[in-house]
Amino acid sequence: MTGQWGLAVTRAQRLASAALTVTDNNWEYTGTRNTLAIALAALGRKSAGGVEAVTLGSMLWHLSRLDGGIRELAIPLVGEDLALSTDTDPATVEDSSDPLIATWLWLTRTWSADPNQPYQRGRWEGMTRALARGSAEPAVVVCRGLAVDAVYHALEEELDGPLPAGTEVQAVGGEFDGCTGVVIAPAWYFDDERRDLSGGPLPHGYEVQLAQPAPDNTVNVILRTAALQVVLDEEAWEEAHHSAHGLDAWTRAERQAWILTTRHIGYDADDLDLYACGTSSTPESVSEREHTWLPANRLLALAVWRAARHEGRLVDDVDLNRPLWWLGGALHQHLFTDPLPVWDPETSPIDGSWEDLREREEELLARARGIATWHSLRDLHDNRALRDTEDGTSFPVPLLLGDRCRDLTAGPFRDGRPPRWESAVSYATKAVTDATHQLHTGEWQPQTQARQAAAELLPTLQAPPDIPHLPAHISGPAWIQRAVRIGHLQATLRTVQEHHKGDTELDVHPAQPLGLAIGLTWNALDDSAPALAGLEELWTSRQHDVARWERAHMPLALRAYIRALEELAFALCTLCFDLNADGSSH
Repeated sequence: MTGQWGLAVTRAQRLASAALTVTDNNWEYTGTRNTLAIALAALGRKSAGGVEAVTLGSMLWHLSRLDGGIRELAIPLVGEDLALSTDTDPATVEDSSDPLIATWLWLTRTWSADPNQPYQRGRWEGMTRALARGSAEPAVVVCRGLAVDAVYHALEEELDGPLPAGTEVQAVGGEFDGCTGVVIAPAWYFDDERRDLSGGPLPHGYEVQLAQPAPDNTVNVILRTAALQVVLDEEAWEEAHHSAHGLDAWTRAERQAWILTTRHIGYDADDLDLYACGTSSTPESVSEREHTWLPANRLLALAVWRAARHEGRLVDDVDLNRPLWWLGGALHQHLFTDPLPVWDPETSPIDGSWEDLREREEELLARARGIATWHSLRDLHDNRALRDTEDGTSFPVPLLLGDRCRDLTAGPFRDGRPPRWESAVSYATKAVTDATHQLHTGEWQPQTQARQAAAELLPTLQAPPDIPHLPAHISGPAWIQRAVRIGHLQATLRTVQEHHKGDTELDVHPAQPLGLAIGLTWNALDDSAPALAGLEELWTSRQHDVARWERAHMPLALRAYIRALEELAFALCTLCFDLNADGSSH
């Protein structure tokens, strides 16, 4: 038990320190930490994974049961008599020197409440104290609320992009339908049978302060997440999409949905292999895309657009499970309510109108739901190795639409095929390898222009990935640094190409080994832009540690893509180094 108790104290220290502003030799901190440690030790004893597997929801369920909750938990640790007692003389307790027993004795002792005694440190064993200084009650009573707050704080820190306090929202449906208010904090529902948080998307809801009291004078209410929507600043929301993607929100939603749809059905207009084998343009496949999948995709895109508006997020930041609320879920009745995106006949991939699509809703609904569900399940399969590294006490990392599309862009067009980037990277690698071979055999005699261009490229190619800067305790390179470096390499290659524009040796032509190598490498790097887009912004706005961020936003397919581009860049670096190693061709 000593080892588990040590783990309990360490984890309790992290929880208490994160929530309390004063921790150094402070009575409230000590009481809160000790209460959390007892809860963790007791719950860890019931768990096969020990203290490290205890969930925050389980802690909150037990600690919320007033004083009796923590005392009930303590019974298996210290025995029933001691667990239910107060002010027990340590001299009467066997093993009172045991750290766990000593902690419990401290938690259940009373303190002087003499109003004539000055509030000095000596009154609390040399510790500072600000909470309930006139109370004689033991810390197990006084600090229980702080322990609950510490767990609430940890729960909120685990959330990915919750609505901030002060966000203006409006109730959707129910007794408060149409009422507006501001978010106070996330709210949680318990499963009393499991003695943990209820399942479903987190947070379960929000505590909201209504702008106007309800008919029964209620001011603060708890609304489920699906039952409230952000009061949207339409202009700012659209501007955010233009700034991030150069597109309005609806166009972005439809394009991202189409990436999901094409991967689901194994089709993509850029898949040259599909055309080569003659299966792309058969009348049957064209008809199915036009009459079934394009309308189903527009239905999915509408649900994505709704989900983004509902929480005031960018389309790419929508949890992929959220659109299901409008596709047969809790908000299905609101899918076609105003406002609707503009249906532009000039740009729409299908004929008709929103009313026409609504008439086919029942027919298309299962297809649209199936696309989103299929991708959620495929992500679990494709990135299981990453999910298996998650801390079991943490909330699962949500699958965002942008991350899934990024994953697909770095993967194959359909099952059983190589990644879509493989041919471009292989082609560029061959050009670099051939140039190196010709250099070493003397078949190619580079002149001043080629050597100068190689010298200009070499510092960037040799530089390690070091931007953006990482937290002090993290050693690099991190995946975000490696991803950002790809963009820097691409920009440098383009700059050198432009600088030497008109120089024959830098022409992208088979007769010019270095020009061809640089040109094809630039093409391969440039192709990665859609897969890497937005990562820097996600990094800047991250809420969690580096490992959790990487699990969320760097899927395995994207990591493989980055590694392949790094190997290509290393080959070009070797070529440029050899070109300048001794000033000769050998």
